[in-house]
Amino acid sequence: MDGKINLMTLAANTNQNIEPSIQLFNDDCFNIFPKIPDGSINLVLCDLPYGTTDCRWDKILPFKELWEQYNRMIVENGAVILTASQPFTTALINSNPKNFRYELIWYKTKASGFLNANKMPNKSHENILIFYKKIPVYNPQKYQIDPKFQRKGKSSKKNYSKLFNVRGPKSETYQYLDLGQRHPDSVLCFPSEYGKGEDR
Repeated sequence: MDGKINLMTLAANTNQNIEPSIQLFNDDCFNIFPKIPDGSINLVLCDLPYGTTDCRWDKILPFKELWEQYNRMIVENGAVILTASQPFTTALINSNPKNFRYELIWYKTKASGFLNANKMPNKSHENILIFYKKIPVYNPQKYQIDPKFQRKGKSSKKNYSKLFNVRGPKSETYQYLDLGQRHPDSVLCFPSEYGKGEDR
C-alpha cells in the first residue's frame, strides 16, 4: 500500500435520484479505524484472515487492537459478525469470550481440502461467530419445511396457550395450525458457485 486511501463512492440506486450512500476504502483497516467516530457503527461484518494458509495476505490480525477498535466504534446494541474456520475459530472466540453469543454453521455444497482427502475429511463448512454487548435488532426470516414434516390438522391443547402466551377465555379454545414455516436454524446452507459464465 502507498498509504493513500482510494475512496469510491457508489450510488445506492443509479436509476433514481438517490445520494451516494456507500464508501469503500482500499487500505489497511487499522489506517481507517481512527477516522470512524465512536459509537457510530451498527454492524461489523467481516471475513478476517484465518492464518491457515501460506498466502502472504493470510496473517491473523492482532486481536487486542482489533477488539479495541470494534468496541469503540460499535453502538451499545450493535453486532460484530465474523466468519472463521478452525483452528482460527477457537482463537477468535477466546479473544473475546465476554461478548461471544453464538455461532452459525455455514454449510457449503462444495467442500474444500481435497489435497488432504486421504488424511482427514474434506471441509464443507465454516463458522459464523456473533458477538455483541446488548441484544441487537434480530429479524428472523422464516423458511418453509418439506410438507411431509409438517404437523397435520389443528391442535387445541391448553399447553399451546401457555406456549404462545394466550390468556383469558381464548386460552380454552386456542388452536395451533402448522403452516410449515420455521424460524432460522443454526445451520445455513448456501449452494456453492461452480465455474464461470452464464451458469454462474
